[in-house]
Amino acid sequence: MVAFLLRRGVQMLLSLWAALTLVFVAVTQLPGDPVRALFGFTPPPPDIYAAIQAQFHLDEPLLVQYLLYLGDVLTGDLGRAFPLDPYGDAGAGPLVSETVLATAPVSAVVILGALVVQSVVGVVAGALATTWRQLGAGVYAVSLLLVSTPVLVAAYLLRTVFGLELGWFPLSGAAGGPLTYVLPVLALAALSTGYVALLTRAELTETLASPFVHAARARGLRTGRVVAVHALKPALIPVVTFVAANVSQLFVGLLVVEGIFGMPGLGGTLIEAIRDRDRSLLVGLVTVVMATSSSRTRSPTWRRRPWTPASRRAPPPDRRSPVPGAAPPVGATAPGGTSSCRRRRRCRRTRSVGDVRALVLRQFGVEPAVEVVPDPAPPVDGVVLRVGASGLCRSDWHAYAGHDPDVVLPQVLGHELVGVVEDVGPEVTRWRPGDRVTTPFVCGCGRCATCLGGDPQVCPQQRQPGFTDDGSLAELVALHHADANLVALPAVQDGGPTDVASAALGCRTATAYRALVGRAGLRPGEGVVVLGCGGVGLSAVALARALGAGVVVAVDVSGAALERARELGADVVVRAGAGDGALGSAEGDPVVAAVHGATGGGAAVAVEALGSERTLAQGLWSLRRRGRLVQVGLLPPGADGTGRPRVAMERVISHELDVLGSHGMAAADYPGLLALVASGALRPADLVGEVLPLADAGRALVDLPSRAGAGVLVVEPWR
Repeated sequence: MVAFLLRRGVQMLLSLWAALTLVFVAVTQLPGDPVRALFGFTPPPPDIYAAIQAQFHLDEPLLVQYLLYLGDVLTGDLGRAFPLDPYGDAGAGPLVSETVLATAPVSAVVILGALVVQSVVGVVAGALATTWRQLGAGVYAVSLLLVSTPVLVAAYLLRTVFGLELGWFPLSGAAGGPLTYVLPVLALAALSTGYVALLTRAELTETLASPFVHAARARGLRTGRVVAVHALKPALIPVVTFVAANVSQLFVGLLVVEGIFGMPGLGGTLIEAIRDRDRSLLVGLVTVVMATSSSRTRSPTWRRRPWTPASRRAPPPDRRSPVPGAAPPVGATAPGGTSSCRRRRRCRRTRSVGDVRALVLRQFGVEPAVEVVPDPAPPVDGVVLRVGASGLCRSDWHAYAGHDPDVVLPQVLGHELVGVVEDVGPEVTRWRPGDRVTTPFVCGCGRCATCLGGDPQVCPQQRQPGFTDDGSLAELVALHHADANLVALPAVQDGGPTDVASAALGCRTATAYRALVGRAGLRPGEGVVVLGCGGVGLSAVALARALGAGVVVAVDVSGAALERARELGADVVVRAGAGDGALGSAEGDPVVAAVHGATGGGAAVAVEALGSERTLAQGLWSLRRRGRLVQVGLLPPGADGTGRPRVAMERVISHELDVLGSHGMAAADYPGLLALVASGALRPADLVGEVLPLADAGRALVDLPSRAGAGVLVVEPWR
């Protein structure tokens, strides 16, 4: 500490000496004779001229004048100004120190007022621009306007508009009381306020993506408290550094402002000294200003770990040891290929590179394991989310089993997610770090004719986390086409569902909502049969009840699943057997008979939510005439070897049945689903069966077809 203080003291003295020398040289080299200037156009008497020169040592060599000047400064003697009456006593001029003491309070009020305005207004504006999206663009535009407006221009504009035209404030002087200081303070603070607002906005945006902020949100704290109590303090460290470093710039602006408004402060007096060519007063005043600015102790620049370009970062160590012959690590470069991580480094990064845990599938049919994978970067038009929770559904099992041709190993699984935006790509305009969001599992491109027509769930260029891209069974996940696909979720403290409940709204509930509302067009009072009471099926039962359906029938082979369906609103539950009825016929099938009996001749809507040739047939035969069957479950190849399931088309034709496919749901349709949640008609937390840590997700995925429990499986990757 002693060495640090000594080093800083020496630096300060050297800076002060250099400043004083610069001031002396600049002032003494001004053209003209300052003594002759006292007499105007009248030639000075020789004896008075010589007396004034001797009084101020102007007849000495320049080096002697410089040494005398330094000596006076070291002793605190700033000398006297030139005499007001040049024909009187040459030493009768006012003391420079007294002039400084008389004018300093005015300048101190202006500078302190500017510091308060730039700190308070700048920080508040930056914080509001970060947390209140509607104000963000406006604050950003005004801040850019302020930082691009010189102090001279700002002062003249304020003086002309509010002083001269409107007459709200005095034009000059300090005799008008506190109102006299308003315009000078605003003019001096304008440019710095813009810088403070921009800096606060940038730092607070980065801080809101920090893990400790996510922890505060997870505790259910309101957004305002998270920002004010947790995020704002560390974000203000560079802001305080800037404000302290900007004091010297305020002194420079003070000269302009006090000169324009005629304030009797240090700046105004300095302007008068320049006009009157009073070299002695000019040197003294500039010395005080320079000494005050140079002796300011530099504020510590404590910062979080600085951001460095991706091209200069060292790659993270690969701590995995895959077995010989296994697929390469996720994100690694295959021989002769290009790493996807390397391609993605073209995107903007605001986070430090690190490693994250993820559930990685390396071989179809073999239990996936938790591995450490590289920290994902946001796509150009996408984001990186910190995953709060992710569902585990039968579609994940189909990917694990190798039924989906889009899955290329190695693959991080998971597609039902909720999380907080951690980072954004340069083309993203609607989202920023800290936003709590979910997404459909089908992410449309947002640009093709299909997407523009309102059907992004069948976009030909669609991306799917967990299938075409790495998924959400990881601490971080990158998503494409963010502006077209992300859906904002209200905070838990504002009445929004928890992360676990929101994960239950993912693939299964969204798909069931689209099946019943968007495809089947369910009307109040119509009978519904749901075949298969897994995640989608239970969601369909709960939604049918929330949407005002008539009789709701649930069919499954599991007693636990049927019990959960009854709790969610099923009026009738039917336990199916392994070989009920003859395939393609209603004869002898107890499921079909039970549905016809419960609904009075057949259901209006059937939802096949399992993905089985037999349940598809049961759904068709359970419908009344002109009924609608929505096929949601993914069907494996048929038993006849053709690769397609057999369908009782004679029943479809004779009863004019509608067979409808349903593939996820568009982001634009989420408001209707979330409205059911907000009204209390749908409680997604009731759909949740078990909540698992990431380490247990692999075994749960393998055992999914034979799982005895009911309800949605949810994984918390951060556990």
